[in-house]
Amino acid sequence: MKTFPQVTIAIALMLAAPAVAEPIAKPPQEKAGDAAKVKLKFQAYDGDPAKPESMTFQINTIGLRQPSSFLAIGEQIENTKYRITSFKPKTEKDPKTGYENDVSELTLTHTVTKETIKLTMNTAVPIDQKAEVHIKGIK
Repeated sequence: MKTFPQVTIAIALMLAAPAVAEPIAKPPQEKAGDAAKVKLKFQAYDGDPAKPESMTFQINTIGLRQPSSFLAIGEQIENTKYRITSFKPKTEKDPKTGYENDVSELTLTHTVTKETIKLTMNTAVPIDQKAEVHIKGIK
């Protein structure tokens, strides 16, 4: 049996609760331009630059929510239509510090259009997700 203070508290809580539930706010809809915010970033490489065919390259897919890819020349980047076609080791002297910066270039070729893009070390390059990305099982 409830005592008087417990009943009073229960009634007060029921009266304080809203009679009609408020609608739940919907998450914001993606804007048309948001889908195109996928970027590829050439992050690192491993191996002898004199023998690029034996090297592996780390490519991050920003905006696709997938782990980094470690690929060789000739391999396709997962969930995109781009394949690694060449590597060119390059350095550039930083005028402020005097140190050599790695600005190596990785060339990617679109498997359908044959268009090429160059990824410079540590620089993200946008690609059009709607046009380029294909999800496994969906055509």
